[in-house]
Amino acid sequence: MAKTMSDESASQAKTKFVVEGEYFEACSCKVACSCIFLAPATEDHCDVFIGWHITRGAMGNVDLQGLNAALVVHWPKQMTD
Repeated sequence: MAKTMSDESASQAKTKFVVEGEYFEACSCKVACSCIFLAPATEDHCDVFIGWHITRGAMGNVDLQGLNAALVVHWPKQMTD
Protein backbone atom coordinates (compact mmCIF):
# COMPACT_ATOMS: atom_id res chain seq x y z
CA MET A 1 0.00 0.00 0.00
CA ALA A 2 1.44 3.41 -1.00
CA LYS A 3 1.97 6.17 1.55
CA THR A 4 0.12 9.43 1.06
CA MET A 5 1.55 12.89 1.70
CA SER A 6 -0.46 13.17 4.92
CA ASP A 7 0.96 9.83 6.15
CA GLU A 8 4.52 11.03 5.53
CA SER A 9 3.90 14.47 7.10
CA ALA A 10 2.41 12.94 10.23
CA SER A 11 5.38 10.62 10.70
CA GLN A 12 8.07 13.30 10.27
CA ALA A 13 9.56 14.87 13.39
CA LYS A 14 9.54 18.65 13.76
CA THR A 15 12.93 20.33 13.23
CA LYS A 16 13.90 23.01 15.74
CA PHE A 17 14.58 26.33 14.00
CA VAL A 18 15.85 29.46 15.77
CA VAL A 19 17.61 32.59 14.50
CA GLU A 20 18.78 35.95 15.83
CA GLY A 21 20.21 38.73 13.73
CA GLU A 22 19.76 41.96 11.88
CA TYR A 23 16.86 42.89 9.60
CA PHE A 24 17.11 45.41 6.76
CA GLU A 25 14.28 46.83 4.69
CA ALA A 26 13.94 49.39 1.91
CA CYS A 27 10.77 49.96 -0.09
CA SER A 28 9.04 52.40 -2.40
CA CYS A 29 6.48 53.54 0.19
CA LYS A 30 6.74 57.17 1.32
CA VAL A 31 7.70 56.59 4.96
CA ALA A 32 7.89 53.04 6.29
CA CYS A 33 6.73 49.89 4.55
CA SER A 34 3.15 49.57 5.75
CA CYS A 35 2.68 46.61 3.40
CA ILE A 36 4.47 44.15 5.67
CA PHE A 37 1.74 44.86 8.24
CA LEU A 38 -0.91 44.16 5.54
CA ALA A 39 -1.85 47.85 5.16
CA PRO A 40 -2.07 49.41 1.67
CA ALA A 41 1.09 50.80 0.08
CA THR A 42 1.41 54.57 -0.01
CA GLU A 43 2.01 54.37 -3.80
CA ASP A 44 0.21 52.35 -6.51
CA HIS A 45 2.42 49.35 -5.71
CA CYS A 46 5.22 48.34 -3.35
CA ASP A 47 8.73 47.37 -4.40
CA VAL A 48 10.64 46.13 -1.39
CA PHE A 49 14.07 44.70 -0.61
CA ILE A 50 14.34 42.77 2.66
CA GLY A 51 17.59 41.37 4.00
CA TRP A 52 18.65 39.38 7.03
CA HIS A 53 22.05 38.74 8.56
CA ILE A 54 22.01 35.83 11.00
CA THR A 55 24.29 36.49 13.95
CA ARG A 56 23.24 33.34 15.82
CA GLY A 57 20.98 30.45 14.91
CA ALA A 58 20.48 26.87 13.86
CA MET A 59 18.05 24.61 12.05
CA GLY A 60 18.27 21.28 13.73
CA ASN A 61 22.01 20.50 13.90
CA VAL A 62 22.90 22.92 11.07
CA ASP A 63 24.65 26.11 12.23
CA LEU A 64 23.27 29.20 10.45
CA GLN A 65 25.57 31.78 12.05
CA GLY A 66 26.99 34.30 9.58
CA LEU A 67 24.55 33.51 6.77
CA ASN A 68 22.65 36.17 4.86
CA ALA A 69 19.30 36.00 3.09
CA ALA A 70 17.55 38.46 0.80
CA LEU A 71 14.09 38.85 -0.69
CA VAL A 72 13.06 41.27 -3.44
CA VAL A 73 9.33 41.67 -4.09
CA HIS A 74 6.98 43.66 -6.31
CA TRP A 75 3.32 43.57 -5.30
CA PRO A 76 0.14 45.59 -5.85
CA LYS A 77 -1.09 48.37 -3.57
CA GLN A 78 -2.66 45.85 -1.17
CA MET A 79 -0.41 42.89 -0.36
CA THR A 80 -3.37 40.56 0.14
CA ASP A 81 -4.71 41.22 -3.41
